[in-house]
Amino acid sequence: MTEDMKSTNAAHAGPQKPKAIKIDSNDNVATVYADITPGYIHYISGSESLSVSVTESIPSGHKVALNDIPENTPIIKYGVTIGVSTRYIQKGSWVHLHNCKSKYDEQHHEKHE
Repeated sequence: MTEDMKSTNAAHAGPQKPKAIKIDSNDNVATVYADITPGYIHYISGSESLSVSVTESIPSGHKVALNDIPENTPIIKYGVTIGVSTRYIQKGSWVHLHNCKSKYDEQHHEKHE
């Protein structure tokens, strides 16, 4: 665990229920499983409960950036690249089609040409 993660975890420890899950240790996003509003949320990563400061409302089932993601950087979920950022994405921001391009869309389009 990095020092940044440890300090984030320690600074916001408490009885709050996790609202997101990071599936794989290489993921740079977590999936939220409840609608969330700006502020600190806890998320599950393996056996740990960590936190991230969310910068905007994110609907259930969508993704939150767990670190700053530069433009043209792979979006990693489940340990695999699911897309690429189309602009800089700040840590804690909603990650969706307004700031990333889905790899699925490209693969699906290629199969149907």
